Amino acid sequence: MFMMYVGLKYLILRLTVLVFVLPALLSCDALDFNGKSISPASSFPIVYVKRSHQALTEPIDPVSFVAGGDLYWRDAASASASELNLTNAETAGNGDVSSPEISYDGTKIVFSMRRPADNSWNIWTLDVATKNLTQLTFDDALEVFDDLHPHFLVDGRVVFSSSRQQTSRQHLADNNIEPFSFLDAKARHPGSLLHVINADGSGLKQISFHSGHDRDVALLSNGKIMFNRWEASGQRNHFPIISMNPDGTGIETLYGAYSKGNSFFSPRELPNGNIIAIHAPVSGSHGAGALVEIDIKQFGDMQDKTSGLADGSVAQKQLSLKTINIEPGVSQYGRYLSPYPVFDNSNRILVSWSASQQTEINDLQSATVKNIEGRPSFGIYILELDSKKMTPVVNASSGLMAYDAIAVQPRTAPVLIEDAFSGAGGTLNAALEAADQGVLHVRSVYDTDSNNLLAPSMMIASEGEMIAQIPAPADDSRQTVADIAAIKDLSNINYRTVEDRPARFVRVTTAVAVPAGAGQDLVGAAGSVMQQILGYSEVEPDGSVLVKVPADTPLAISVLDAKGRAITNHTAWFQVRPGEVLECAGCHSPRRRTALNIYPIAFNNPVVQLGPAQINETMAETRARVLNGNAGDPDGLTSADLTPDIKYSDVWISDTILATTQASALATEAAGMPVTVSVALGIDIDLNYGALTTPAPVDGIINFVEHIQPILSAKCSSCHDSTLAPDLRNVTDANDGVLLSYKSLVKGAQDLDTLNNPQLNLKDGAYLTQRRLPYVSVGGPRESSRSSYLMEKLSATELRAPQVLSGATNHMLLNDSEMRLFTEWMDTGANYYNSPFGVDSDADGISDLAEVIDLVSPPSLDVFRSTIHGILSSQCASCHKAIGNKSDFDQRIIASTLNNAVPSENTLPRFVLTGDLLGDYRAALAFIEDRAATAQNSLVNYPISTGSAPVHPQIADGAGGFMPVLSGADASTIVNWIMP
Repeated sequence: MFMMYVGLKYLILRLTVLVFVLPALLSCDALDFNGKSISPASSFPIVYVKRSHQALTEPIDPVSFVAGGDLYWRDAASASASELNLTNAETAGNGDVSSPEISYDGTKIVFSMRRPADNSWNIWTLDVATKNLTQLTFDDALEVFDDLHPHFLVDGRVVFSSSRQQTSRQHLADNNIEPFSFLDAKARHPGSLLHVINADGSGLKQISFHSGHDRDVALLSNGKIMFNRWEASGQRNHFPIISMNPDGTGIETLYGAYSKGNSFFSPRELPNGNIIAIHAPVSGSHGAGALVEIDIKQFGDMQDKTSGLADGSVAQKQLSLKTINIEPGVSQYGRYLSPYPVFDNSNRILVSWSASQQTEINDLQSATVKNIEGRPSFGIYILELDSKKMTPVVNASSGLMAYDAIAVQPRTAPVLIEDAFSGAGGTLNAALEAADQGVLHVRSVYDTDSNNLLAPSMMIASEGEMIAQIPAPADDSRQTVADIAAIKDLSNINYRTVEDRPARFVRVTTAVAVPAGAGQDLVGAAGSVMQQILGYSEVEPDGSVLVKVPADTPLAISVLDAKGRAITNHTAWFQVRPGEVLECAGCHSPRRRTALNIYPIAFNNPVVQLGPAQINETMAETRARVLNGNAGDPDGLTSADLTPDIKYSDVWISDTILATTQASALATEAAGMPVTVSVALGIDIDLNYGALTTPAPVDGIINFVEHIQPILSAKCSSCHDSTLAPDLRNVTDANDGVLLSYKSLVKGAQDLDTLNNPQLNLKDGAYLTQRRLPYVSVGGPRESSRSSYLMEKLSATELRAPQVLSGATNHMLLNDSEMRLFTEWMDTGANYYNSPFGVDSDADGISDLAEVIDLVSPPSLDVFRSTIHGILSSQCASCHKAIGNKSDFDQRIIASTLNNAVPSENTLPRFVLTGDLLGDYRAALAFIEDRAATAQNSLVNYPISTGSAPVHPQIADGAGGFMPVLSGADASTIVNWIMP
């Protein structure tokens, strides 16, 4: 009887499985795309979107609307399950939907939708039981704001990405600037930043602040928000993974700041605590790429790991059976999109996949047929991570792709992180909160990561700089680290000098908001965003910094030497919230290791004029605590105020040792050493604008035309005219109105061939102008005034520029104030302007949008859509696309052979085309400076060039020669479009 019962039970079980699997096998192929047998479908419901194949944009274009998108439901993750359109009543087939996400109790779904009559995307919720829809955010009556990528917080609120920029716009108004939503670094779209809203639509708050886009929001089990961020400034152009608390405090780069491959999209936490994400290039693949699992607990980057890991430990691994290409170009085995873990202990995920869409095009640049990857066609699959088997669930249909699938199931909620608050039991400082300020506390700028961005490799041998090193701690994978205990030993003269303690100051800057209509020529050729200098603070002997900074503002810091020159730049924006004290281990410090400057180092100060330190207290904390007792400052941070000038006054060393040090310094100076060396030995430093005879910057805004050129005209251009490079005359280029002196410094001189024409080189299907290294090399964490040949010539000192210092120098030509100004201009990106606003024409004290320097009434969008976009796409897009960081672009360096010239890479393109209509339209407008002078606008005058300045790379004419990118009817069509 027992055996009969078991046998009957087994037969019923087999029949049940057969009934369950058979429909899936009948409805789709029994083999997946790798030729492996598929696994059974799953019974949990799923929600997903179907959208037009044209709706998927490049990640740098956060907004796209193509009619035909809807939200769908299936009772089971099975190809045979029936499909229910959840949003058709609102869209009538002419709206669009994206980014569904489910609440942790499984009862509600939040998503973005734009209905046919809407002007923008809004956030909606769906009740799982009733399928009723509720609108959470609404169109603005005056402006278009798009709300995307929503995600439920544990307490029921919703965090989402939006161009509303609520707090940022208010800050503009507070600073007497007409409010606007600033455009991203490539002038394509309003910055899309994170906001939080209550479940009833009240309490909207902005919680992220920077100059690009924050998107792909998810929640970690520790309660922190995880998202990816477009960082685009100078040589940085990628999407790393960022994390912060749900109120915007505690921001940090979680992964991918320097990892190979470039960008990470749609990060999600797996049940094992690792991260699953899409690893792909910043453009060229629509955000689709390799499916990777990241060991987020042990690695902060592909090369940044904790010590003690077993041999062969890796930061990330691909999860598909075949290796997927993570670079631009054709991916033989297709690409993945929008992974979502299934929380049922089965180690499976929902994911979208598209087979390779290889296609051929006629490449106008090289006059050849070229294979490229076409627009993907995504369907939804269940992927078993253990076996790599894939089960089709929703197939791509004619004109529609399926992706963004989520499992409709409850799951364990993350830890609830309450919003920080001031007062009793709170972590925020009430006085700082009231002043709309926060504090940055760096434990030691000498605590740097494996990229050595503030390490011995960054020191200048000609000035005797060094950073004392010791073997790394046992829990550290670095070979050596800074000997902070020795560097901070003020009783030892060997560690008082600039040679052993090079970091003396930090400069804090903020990104300047740029409105639509401001031309990219305003920013300049170096590729940086506009920046404003907020002020300076000292670096203490142990490398610590404690400084008050504006809250809810994109911030960056640079570590400076005794002359105010940047040793290293923080090229990613960070933020502090009102009342927050944000602490980090160091500059570019490892994120998976213990900080170096902790007890007992952060306690044992050999000579302390201010009194003894407390346990684990950095010298910056000691200084703030002790001086507060003298000044009575209520926030306890007296010494942390930013100063407008670069000032140093030693408060640590005893009077006896200071006197001995100064005597030694003066003796050194008397022996012929520069004054600045003795200053670095202990005498006060005060670098200010007092000696300027030309206009001084106001509020930290440096404009080349207003502040740098007058000095060049007064002291340089009499020799550096058209006969002596660089040409530093106050003369504008007739082609674009930009000063020749600016281009002579920031853009490398072009190599000419034997016929005196620009030397062009074919590289990866593109013709690049061969240039020599410019006099000013900036834009990356290693590039600054110290890496610029101009500073070497001005200071008569071999610094870090790749050129070898030779010929006449101009030491002492500029006074200390002028040298400071030139240094600041280079360190902040060598921009042409750092403010988009011109003269206050109506004298009302407000920077009005009508006063933007290059603001023009825009040419027709309809004509751009019907004609211009096609011309730019066919003639320009193959070169003018978003590319990654400088390390990626280095592959395009052209070797120069003429006159032993130093080779230079072509600059990263500021004019970016992705195929997105609105983005490409705004990008084109940014290169129209004056509609009345149509042929002189950058959009036209560069691509029609035939060899005379301005020179633009040309295309093959099919007969062994070259021809302009734009000519004849195409050029005339664009000119007619620009013409008012």
